[in-house]
Amino acid sequence: LAFLFSSGFIFVNGILWLATLPRNIVRRRQRRRLIKEGIERLDYAECAVLREFEIQAQNVVYMPTTDTSVISLLNNQILIRRSNQGFDASCGPIFPLAISADARGLLTPSAIGWPLRDPTPAERDRLLTSRPPFTREVERHRRLFGY
Repeated sequence: LAFLFSSGFIFVNGILWLATLPRNIVRRRQRRRLIKEGIERLDYAECAVLREFEIQAQNVVYMPTTDTSVISLLNNQILIRRSNQGFDASCGPIFPLAISADARGLLTPSAIGWPLRDPTPAERDRLLTSRPPFTREVERHRRLFGY
């Protein structure tokens, strides 16, 4: 009796999975298309936010979720929150963010204004001066409280 019940349960779940498979495939394609369109329409401030991942050489970067560029990247599913635990700073609530897996495959260095080869000192200075305005506050807060 238990075997029949568990077999039926597995069979029903298999049917449900097969029924939702086409819808999930369509949603995944739509999400990738929207991410690709979002990457093609990046403005300068959004590129500066994405360059922070290269400047800090990390996969997860703390950023304020009230900054308009960060909000735009989150809405376009280019950035994703890696944790619900953040902290408050003078520039707003700070959360760890990462580039989504779909966007990582579509982002190129030229799309975010990053040099293809090692940056020259002039390029390095330009990249460091074009960082988003919230980076200094986030770094100060992280040094102060050890996040």
